[in-house]
Amino acid sequence: MSDSSEATNVSSQTQQSAASPQQQQQCGNNSTSNGASSTAASVPLVFRPGCPPEGAGAQLQGPPLPGAQTQLQCSAAAAASSSTSTQHQLPQPPPPLPPPPLPPPHHAPGYPQPPHHHHQHHHHRGGGHHPHYNPNHHHQHHHHHQYPGAVGKRGGRRGGASQHHHYQQQQRQFSSGQPYPGAGHRGGHRQSQQQFGSGGGGANGASSQFVAHLTPEEVSAGLASGELITGQVRISQRNFEEAFVSHPNGDSDILITSLIDRNRALNDDEVALRIKPVASWRVIGLDPSSAAGLDIESTPSKFGQQQQPPTVESVLANGQATFAALFPGVVYPDSRGDDDGEGEGDNGEESAIAAILKSNADPCQPLPVDKVQRIGQVVAIVRQLANRRFVGYVKPGNSSNQPMVLFAPLDSRQPRCLVPRSDLPPMFASRPGDFERTLFVAELANDWRPECRMPQVRISRQLGNRAAGRIDLELETRVILEHHSIDAEDFEPDTLAEVAEISADIDSEEVARRRDFRDPSRYCVFTVDPETARDLDDAVHFRELDDGSGDCEVGVHIADVSHYVRPGSKVDALARARATTTYLVQRAYPMLPRRLCEQLCSLNPREDKLAFSVVWRIDPNSCEVKSTWFGKSIIRSCCQLSYQHAQHFIEGHSDMREPQEVDLGGDAQMADAAGQKESGSNTTEEVALMSDLRRASARVEAPHTVQSVADSVRAMHSLAVKLRRQRFSDGALRIDQPRLTFRLAEAPTDGADAGASAPPIAFSVYELRDSNRMIEEFMLLANCSVAHKLRDSQPDLAFLRRHMPPSERALQALKKTSSALGVQLDVGSSGTLQASLGQAAQVLDSEQHLCLLSLCAKQMQLAKYFCIGSAKHPDLWRHYALNVPLYTHFTSPIRRYADVVVHRQLCAAVCSDSGLELDQSIVQLAETVESLTDQAQVCNKKKKDAKEAGERSIDLHYAAFVIANGPLDEVGVVIGVLDKAMDVLLTRCGLVRRLYMDQQAPMLRKSHEFRAGAVQGCGQLSLHFNGCHSASHHLTLCPMSTIEVVVSSCLSKDDPMRLKLLLKPPSCDLCDDTPVGTGC
Repeated sequence: MSDSSEATNVSSQTQQSAASPQQQQQCGNNSTSNGASSTAASVPLVFRPGCPPEGAGAQLQGPPLPGAQTQLQCSAAAAASSSTSTQHQLPQPPPPLPPPPLPPPHHAPGYPQPPHHHHQHHHHRGGGHHPHYNPNHHHQHHHHHQYPGAVGKRGGRRGGASQHHHYQQQQRQFSSGQPYPGAGHRGGHRQSQQQFGSGGGGANGASSQFVAHLTPEEVSAGLASGELITGQVRISQRNFEEAFVSHPNGDSDILITSLIDRNRALNDDEVALRIKPVASWRVIGLDPSSAAGLDIESTPSKFGQQQQPPTVESVLANGQATFAALFPGVVYPDSRGDDDGEGEGDNGEESAIAAILKSNADPCQPLPVDKVQRIGQVVAIVRQLANRRFVGYVKPGNSSNQPMVLFAPLDSRQPRCLVPRSDLPPMFASRPGDFERTLFVAELANDWRPECRMPQVRISRQLGNRAAGRIDLELETRVILEHHSIDAEDFEPDTLAEVAEISADIDSEEVARRRDFRDPSRYCVFTVDPETARDLDDAVHFRELDDGSGDCEVGVHIADVSHYVRPGSKVDALARARATTTYLVQRAYPMLPRRLCEQLCSLNPREDKLAFSVVWRIDPNSCEVKSTWFGKSIIRSCCQLSYQHAQHFIEGHSDMREPQEVDLGGDAQMADAAGQKESGSNTTEEVALMSDLRRASARVEAPHTVQSVADSVRAMHSLAVKLRRQRFSDGALRIDQPRLTFRLAEAPTDGADAGASAPPIAFSVYELRDSNRMIEEFMLLANCSVAHKLRDSQPDLAFLRRHMPPSERALQALKKTSSALGVQLDVGSSGTLQASLGQAAQVLDSEQHLCLLSLCAKQMQLAKYFCIGSAKHPDLWRHYALNVPLYTHFTSPIRRYADVVVHRQLCAAVCSDSGLELDQSIVQLAETVESLTDQAQVCNKKKKDAKEAGERSIDLHYAAFVIANGPLDEVGVVIGVLDKAMDVLLTRCGLVRRLYMDQQAPMLRKSHEFRAGAVQGCGQLSLHFNGCHSASHHLTLCPMSTIEVVVSSCLSKDDPMRLKLLLKPPSCDLCDDTPVGTGC
């Protein structure tokens, strides 16, 4: 079950479709479409500088690719050159660090255990694209970013030009012999030849090489000395040249400004990073008026000059700010004058400033992250966490004689690649046009060597052809699964055979080792789950104690998966790799075989089941937990309730009638703060079947009665309300985001389309009920209780989950943006932010409040698993959203491997406390901090991949619904305003989409007018629609403006899920003109 941190994070489709004002000023995109590697495990990098690729077709021979003004040096002769000669050809990093004799780690061969920094923030973007620092040549390179707050023109990446235009532009560059960027084909900019020079700057523009990665020994020394830091790369969704790595102190992100400085790292890779000199850092806090006189670097585009934030050096040189203004509080030891840093002509002070500009250390503490942003360069890839499997198109080029052709991934964050013609179908050479809409899956064949601008891939499979004018749900679902490396294959026969041998019988010896909760005179145990749930992994009970204390007992019973899934087994290895069940709209891909998750482990009603239980003695008045019991148990659920049934009881009814309105698929699609189980939407036939099963399951097993179950539900709800109130008074934060659910048509059962995905026929936004919140409270309490138990019993190995606070820059950006919108937020803590949001809800309408929640969610980080031994300081264990010191996941072991790890650790703790002999076949004793850290990374990556895949599936089905039933009239609220576009939150479906001004042009009498605000993204757009010249045809839009739009599909080949939004013009009583828009 997901914790509430997931509820604080905006969905991936929102992040991919629109950037908040803060995000555009200083944020990179969090929601990256990345998957784990095909092996679903962390793969340490093998350092082989200068070595040729292995396998057939690995060497690049023959004429250069069209558009390659600098020939790729990947021939056999170049590949066979020695490492030494390669180093002479490559731009040199700063002098290598002396490698101390550090022992290699256990988790990655050849690498030291890096310090674990966990202040990752997923959205910040800051300055622009920066070359290697050279004080004499800092103006020699073209850049492609805009100075935040400036009113200048932006161009397609964010100001309104469609990504399709840039794709076509890049194609023309490739075929016309112009330099070609080694990155994905969507959302990017043309890249100058100099950007392929040495190190991204300072070169003569003739080289296409990357800086060679440091050796493991050099990385070890750099980490030990503090010159290098480690972190995960996050590539911007809207500008593939930019990437971000969280700074260890959590105040902001380090910006990587170019492909060269990213140095072949892919999205989500763990890298070693060197911060560049202070002189090259970006100044992001200048007022637009003060920047007017700056010599800001820019590059021409179709939409005019695109500006980027200036460097510290250029700001100082132009006198736009003093050093003391940028870095307040710096004291210069050699200064003979004032120590405020503003003395003129002081040689000692000038020398001190010059030395600081050449260093890469923070000039002051704390660093004013609202004014400057650090710039970094990747020097090594420590762990290859990114998905090395790409989905995209093959581009034939101009000549059929070339041994290599271009492969263009769909994801703009993935690099463009070269693929051997021999990998392609035979017909490709003679009829390449037949494959224009064909999607291929490609995998990186070898290490991406430094002398190659683009990596080489091998085609592993052909997915199919994207049809014109419609969406193929089955094909696009396969694209989603491949892109996120979701294992959708059937379980191997040997794994199924192993599971088949597991006995379902519970012998008397096993019962004797467990606490028995089957006595109907004492315990009324039941489950509460989504309407169509089949894997029931949690049950609860409530009873009033009869000892005269007035206390009550509440029990949470979790399926004992660790009893059936033993360490070292085939099914355990598979579960470790999959790490989570993936839920798409139309189907689920389980972590465990169905015999385990739906039969042996599932807490089905009227069956004896093995469980792991947490039982509390609670004062129902004060909510004080007086005692907690942990242990293995055996239970018998008397009935299986749906959330609708439980809500029915909470509302005062005491019968088991079916609710008149069942939100089909609603429960199945909602991942609320307690992490209620997810499942796909259901067809009409399946719903009818499940409804029959539900009526059968809902029968209460005697001697329990419907009344006794209803009484237990109401008592638990009353206690949960008090627990929830206390939790929020203690400073918890909850940011709920809308979750779209679908009703699907009947899937075809025969013919060529048998088994294909059924189209959506209706959608709705899931409504969170009191019954959901009731279960949530007790699941949260169980997770917190187990976390404290593990910390006390295994202080170095406890497998926990933390949620780091947003970075200081993110919080300040949120505060400035909300203030510009007329809302004052206190961002001092999660509790004060929650209180501010509550106050804002009283004065804002529902659409405006939804807009505010969306802006807040964009600044939140994702919660992550970790081993406590890798983060020694207690501040690194906390959960920001829940505002608790310790948290873990214990309540969903059927669908999350992290919970299985926690169950095994809790079993060891319980056995140790009771003096029982530990069953070594159940508990894995060989776990170390390193192995648990590696497993945590796999769980984090797979959970993120599954989350993004689910959200992409929602995008897919919404687009299919729009195609089949659109155009749709929708109400939206503006959440961000740019000079050529607006980001609009569609209130009925909860999705954020971008509205482009150029698509509104046929309806406008004249060009739109843009006025920048004090905070970027908070400007105003003035629109004059066709018709009479009365004020009725004029609209002024700003964030939190409510608008009406018409949503239609573009049916783009590159992204069939892309939608077009057209403003509905205001009505006018003086004329009958009705502006009409045009198609895409």
